[in-house]
Amino acid sequence: MNKKIGLFLPYFGKFPNYFRLWIKSVAINPEIQFILITDQNLTATLPSNLRVIKKEFKDIQRLIKNKFNKLDISLDSPYKLCDFKPAYGYILL
Repeated sequence: MNKKIGLFLPYFGKFPNYFRLWIKSVAINPEIQFILITDQNLTATLPSNLRVIKKEFKDIQRLIKNKFNKLDISLDSPYKLCDFKPAYGYILL
């Protein structure tokens, strides 16, 4: 991964109907490395700058709780992952 910009994108649950269009937008931005963390299986042809990490939400919950083991973490739904955006690099790398 030799990109200067990397975006972590957790997405759990069924993809929206415009997901294939999103994949096309990823392809036309080759200078950005997209890292999609999802519980879904992808059958589409993916651009080289899209990396998919297949994880269940419970695995991400566990990972975050382990990283911040001294804090009382409340992470009941995937929506609350937005609260951890500033720490994605610390959590996922």
